[in-house]
Amino acid sequence: MDTTKLYGHYKRFVIIDDISSGDCKIEIPVQRIQCTQCKSTHSLLPTNFVPYTHIIR
Repeated sequence: MDTTKLYGHYKRFVIIDDISSGDCKIEIPVQRIQCTQCKSTHSLLPTNFVPYTHIIR
């Protein structure tokens, strides 16, 4: 039995370091999930995101 379900998404702006043109701001979709047991929600960030910032490692 699955304990999470898809719960929507939102867009997040991040800054990447582009060697050829300097910093570049891009928009990334972030998936949200919800625990079906406790009803808390979580965002699934890509592994190279730094949480609570607008910077990609």
